[in-house]
Order: sequence, then structure tokens, then C-alpha cells
Amino acid sequence: MSDVEFVLWDGPKGFVKVWRKVVLEPREFYRHMLSTGGLQNPLVFLAISGACYFILKVVVSGLPNAVNAFFLVCLAFIFGRVFCCSPASTFAKERGITKGPCAYVPMQGCP
Repeated sequence: MSDVEFVLWDGPKGFVKVWRKVVLEPREFYRHMLSTGGLQNPLVFLAISGACYFILKVVVSGLPNAVNAFFLVCLAFIFGRVFCCSPASTFAKERGITKGPCAYVPMQGCP
């Protein structure tokens, strides 16, 4: 496993390793991010991160605020492709970008 790819069978240790890389060294994380592959591993990472956030939000703010935050995160996840993926795809195609984070988005089936 690389430092920038979360794989489910690496367990909690792999999740923490990738999370640390994202939080402590974001430039390094995105510089080494793979430009090929599927969305399964990033979506699993997102789901685990969302569950941790929800639990922390319940503990800190209570259930009503946590449900509200969870709803907003779900909306962002659902509509994120529309608002982020299409512009990034257009940006990458116009500039001929084939490597790095901008190339990752168009390769995942963006319009």
C-alpha cells in the first residue's frame, strides 16, 4: 500500500496512515495521488471518515446537530460530482492535464 491510497484490508492502521498524510502533509498527499483506479477505496475512506465525524458530532453537540451535519455532508457528497467533477474535468481537458489530482477526476467517468 502506498501512503496515499486507502485499502480496506489494511484495516484501521491503513486508515490512520492515510488520514495523517491528508491532514499533516496535504501537498505531498495530492502530489503522489494516483491518477488511475476506481472510486471504491476513496468512497470507503469517505464513509469511515463520515462515520467518525458523526460519532464525534453526537458526543460534542448532541444528536439533532449531528443529524443536521450528516444531512449536509450527504448533500455535498451527492451533488459534489455536479459542482466539482464537471469543472475539474473541463479544466483538465482544456489544458491537456494527464497526471495528478486534476487528471484523477476526469478518468472516473465525469462528463
